[in-house]
Parts: sequence; C-alpha cells; structure tokens
Amino acid sequence: MQFHFEMIKDLKTLLNSPGYKEEEVNKEQVSHLLIHLSDLSSPMKTWNIARIWSQRVTTEFMAQNKMEESLKNIPVTPFMKNLHDPKIMADQEAKFIQYVVIPYANVMNQLFNNDLKEMVNNLTHNMNTWNERVKEKPAIEI
Repeated sequence: MQFHFEMIKDLKTLLNSPGYKEEEVNKEQVSHLLIHLSDLSSPMKTWNIARIWSQRVTTEFMAQNKMEESLKNIPVTPFMKNLHDPKIMADQEAKFIQYVVIPYANVMNQLFNNDLKEMVNNLTHNMNTWNERVKEKPAIEI
C-alpha cells in the first residue's frame, strides 16, 4: 500500500496523456498493477462474498490491535481501534472502498477499456450497503 496513490497518479497521467497507446504500458508495469488490484479485490466481489472477507480482515485487524495494545511500546494503529463495534467496522469498510479501492478500480477500469465495470459496480453497491449499515438503528450485526 506504500505506493498506492502514486500508482493511481502515474496511471492517470499515462492514460490521459496526448497520444497514449495501449502498447505503451509494458508487461512488467501491468503485472504490478494487477497484483495490487488483486490485493484490493475483496470489496469488488458481490456483497455476500465481500461481507465475509470484510469480517475476516476485521478479525485479523482486531487481533493485531489487541497485540499492539498489549505491547505498550509501539503505537496502536488508529483505524484498527473499536472494530468490535459493527457501526465503526461498517464505516471503516465504506471509507476504505470510497477513498482507496474505488479510485484505483476506476483507473484500472479505464486501462482495461471498461472491462472491469462489474467490479466497479460491486464496489459502489458494497460501499452503499456499508453506509446503510452505519445509519441503521439499533446496532446491526455484521
């Protein structure tokens, strides 16, 4: 994730440059882009699958948070706090999709001539579903 936003910026620059041709993207660059896309792919699945993966990642984050808190000598990763609260977890998922995954998926969809539109549509649906869960009363079950 270290170079995530830089990758988006560089790819947008390439795709929007005058005279851009698909063959200008080399195979090594495309392989890096695809590997990163696969790292971010769980929210691109249909809701039922994406929700399960979100639960798994959240469980991992909660375990990491607990370990960080017990060590006392390292900072606790802020976004991993309070994920046991379903509304906080849902809010984190919606924001991750909105600010991290959708921008990358959109530029990759552009690179692949709109062939990833189903994944982008899933992202929008899943983000909206998480946002609905944030607003539900009383607290929802994830």
